[in-house]
Amino acid sequence: MLDARSALRELTGQGKFDLALVDYHLGTTTNGADLARDIRTILPTLPMIMLTGDPTVPDSEKSTVDLWLIKGHNSPAELLAAIERLIPGKTLRRQPIKKVA
Repeated sequence: MLDARSALRELTGQGKFDLALVDYHLGTTTNGADLARDIRTILPTLPMIMLTGDPTVPDSEKSTVDLWLIKGHNSPAELLAAIERLIPGKTLRRQPIKKVA
């Protein structure tokens, strides 16, 4: 997990990324939509998913990413299916889900 500045630094470095998964509330003055706009400037074709627990985020912010998912409303299986749709040809390793007692 990276803060917005570190994420941008990684994206401009030597790393190769298939997808960006961004939270909307980053706990700083920058939110996830701001970060997504910055990422689009650097890597305009990088698929991005915004994941948030806040269902009140304005629709205008949702246009910054390819897909918007609400924590607690979308299942982990839906997130994995979305990732597979956004990066076709990549195989995700599925781990069994452990139930917390």
